[in-house]
Amino acid sequence: MKCDTIPDLEKFLKIQEQALGESSAEVAITASKLAELYLQASRFDDAERLLKRALEIQEKLVGFHHNDIDTTKQTLERLGGLRTGKQDVPVAKPPDRTVRTSQASQVKPKSEPTISGTRFGAIPEQAGDRVRPAFNNIKGLDDAIKETELELELLKEMVGADHTSVADLLTRLADLYCRLRMYPQMEPVLVDALKIREAACGSDHPSVSTELKNLARLYLVQERFALAEPLFKRALAIREKAYGRMHPRVADIEEQYAHLLRKTNRAYLAETLDQHVSAIRAQHIGDATVNRKTSMFNGSW
Repeated sequence: MKCDTIPDLEKFLKIQEQALGESSAEVAITASKLAELYLQASRFDDAERLLKRALEIQEKLVGFHHNDIDTTKQTLERLGGLRTGKQDVPVAKPPDRTVRTSQASQVKPKSEPTISGTRFGAIPEQAGDRVRPAFNNIKGLDDAIKETELELELLKEMVGADHTSVADLLTRLADLYCRLRMYPQMEPVLVDALKIREAACGSDHPSVSTELKNLARLYLVQERFALAEPLFKRALAIREKAYGRMHPRVADIEEQYAHLLRKTNRAYLAETLDQHVSAIRAQHIGDATVNRKTSMFNGSW
């Protein structure tokens, strides 16, 4: 489903801000498209506000979406011409700027979802740059789950059930389920997120390793070890290929895999992984120390 009206895009922009964060590339794309519609409706102040916001986001990005800067600047120039009456040319129909599945494969490894945790063990990693809200009671969690479930259905209607932003929101919903130990509800949600990510990004993309890890950790806490182990192995292989053997993201997988090995009476193999995890952590701390000393020497600390 495409969003081609101002009310639809305004609603969709709010959904993206909640699901992906206010500084995401997807938000910039939607803001630009909505600004074009505002221009057609002669709502120049609203258009300028959104174009400036989109430009601010785009200037901080690299890769595919960085190329949108020139387009946004040109639209701002056209806006200035319309305001001063120096441009009589009708505003062109806004281009279709919906992110296609093929574009998702261009995401760089560093955009992989960041790590988050809960106290229950099966801990989904969050995508996007939002800080997860704190919930102090079960009612607050219940309300957040209902809100997220409704948000998910609306998002599917807006962009389709196979869009990567749907996978992001599914992961957030799984995290909420996890806090209430709703493990049966988590499984289909995490499976769907994995399928979307594989189709959009390719089976060997680092973001797929995160979805694999999420599902594996759920199976681990449920003691469904035969299902969890191949997922851990596949996630580990993806991260080793993407980042190298001595990267902290590799250690994250190995640490969880070691828990499974202990629970399945393979303590020797678990110890081997623990040693490698310790080596990675030590190297990472050492690199950070060197970087700090270098910054101090350069007077930039």
